[in-house]
Amino acid sequence: MMLNVRQFQESDVHNIELGYEFTPESRVGLCNHDNIVGYTLVDGEEILAVGGAHVMWFGVGELWVLVSPEAKRRLRHLRVIQKVWLILYLKNTNCAGCRQAFMSKIIQL
Repeated sequence: MMLNVRQFQESDVHNIELGYEFTPESRVGLCNHDNIVGYTLVDGEEILAVGGAHVMWFGVGELWVLVSPEAKRRLRHLRVIQKVWLILYLKNTNCAGCRQAFMSKIIQL
């Protein structure tokens, strides 16, 4: 197992295998936003999770995450993954309000 976090690509949302129905139209809708900051968790070529934020305006965003059944099987790693995503986002955002919200979330994990 070689977990790696990389920049989000729209194709990741379309290629991740989910344990529930998420239509192609819904996947397109998730990516249909002007300002997405996101990351993808992979193990080799397998996409385990995709998540990010739709930044709407200063201090306001909407978080989202898609998690594969395989990632859920590796549940003990998910808290670490959440922290990594949040920390990476914090390092790459200019949104002070987002940073404050994420810091409070990290403390809860």
